[in-house]
Amino acid sequence: MSSIKTGLIILAAGTSSRMGTCKYLLPDRNGHPILESILKSASQFAFSTVAIVTSFENADAVGEICRQFKQLNVVVVCNPKQELGRFYSVQLGLRSVSEADYCFIHNADNPSLQTATLKLMYANRSNASVIIPVYGNKGGHPVLVNANVMVSLCSADSDSVLNVELKKADNLRVETKDSGILIDLDTSDAYREYITGEFSLI
Repeated sequence: MSSIKTGLIILAAGTSSRMGTCKYLLPDRNGHPILESILKSASQFAFSTVAIVTSFENADAVGEICRQFKQLNVVVVCNPKQELGRFYSVQLGLRSVSEADYCFIHNADNPSLQTATLKLMYANRSNASVIIPVYGNKGGHPVLVNANVMVSLCSADSDSVLNVELKKADNLRVETKDSGILIDLDTSDAYREYITGEFSLI
């Protein structure tokens, strides 16, 4: 795997309007910031570059967390146009890992990034341009894209939608045993359910 470069982008530039506070700086079940847990998991996989796309407002806090992971090649990218939405953050992140042959795209409000799931998806990388993890017939994150898709995404309109653009390439849905791919801590209720272990897949 050393001859193939694999990047990871973490989308962390949202305004957290529904939560009311920065989601990925909230403590996980072990009391650590969610972003710290994601990076700890990322350190178990041979990523060539990890790009975190965040806001100027949270850049210092993100940088402080990143300094704990000197073994990772982390790049912090600030999104100057948050009003353009999530897809523009995807484009900024992909441009920061443009040397990669493959790239995982993950959401910062999902604390689950299981090594076994990453390896399973990576093992299927030659079978399609886009690899989507599935649990209980539901697709989740991260998703894995190849270099051709990376180029296509960067060339798309900045106001596009990731799922729409991914459907333009050949997709493979890979069944996993990892329910964590479905976690989306978008509201205070979702966060409470995650912390108390009441996370629902419905």
